[in-house]
Amino acid sequence: MTDLVGDLAAYRPGGKGLIFEGGGDSEFDKKFVAALFPGELKGINLISGTNKSRVRALHEILESAHARGDLPTKFYAVVDRDYDGPADPKAVNRHVWDVYHIENYLLDRPFLVEVLRSLGSEKYTEQNVFDHVGAAARDVVPAMLIQKMRQYVNFNLVGSIDLGFPPDTLTISRELHGAASRSVARVNAALSERLSEEKLLSEEQKHRTEIEHRRTEASD
Repeated sequence: MTDLVGDLAAYRPGGKGLIFEGGGDSEFDKKFVAALFPGELKGINLISGTNKSRVRALHEILESAHARGDLPTKFYAVVDRDYDGPADPKAVNRHVWDVYHIENYLLDRPFLVEVLRSLGSEKYTEQNVFDHVGAAARDVVPAMLIQKMRQYVNFNLVGSIDLGFPPDTLTISRELHGAASRSVARVNAALSERLSEEKLLSEEQKHRTEIEHRRTEASD
């Protein structure tokens, strides 16, 4: 547990583990929450997933320990809305922020106006701050769509590849060739089904609608 927490002074023996698994800077998420809720998180071990590879490795360790019945500490995780890491872990109770990233909680108009006015910018009102934030959000929509579509395609392609074969085989090359051939067949099937242009257009429209829905909610 000390290795996961990363700081011996911050380790709380017997405390629950709270993992931040954001796709962005989860170390920031950890510090942000610790600064805002020091009392509520007293006795909790805060763990930063840092990146996807570490999150996957962490889940493998926890799942293995859970399967052996050797996991005395309860683990919880909070992820971003765009998280695409390991799904439905048995060893971790996962929750999702109700915003895209934790930083979005800082984008409330009253807070932004207060900060701007504290810096001497008295001309800003909640409405024109909202207009500026809305314009900035629209500018990043294409990049968000590209990221989501790439994640979707990557998930389907990588999920089609399986190079497994019986470990006791005496014909390794033949078995590996067969596994690779089966993987290629699954990739081709994915390209003609889930990754066809029609399906990708449908997936793109779904994400566009979701983004527009969030923008409408934010304007209410």
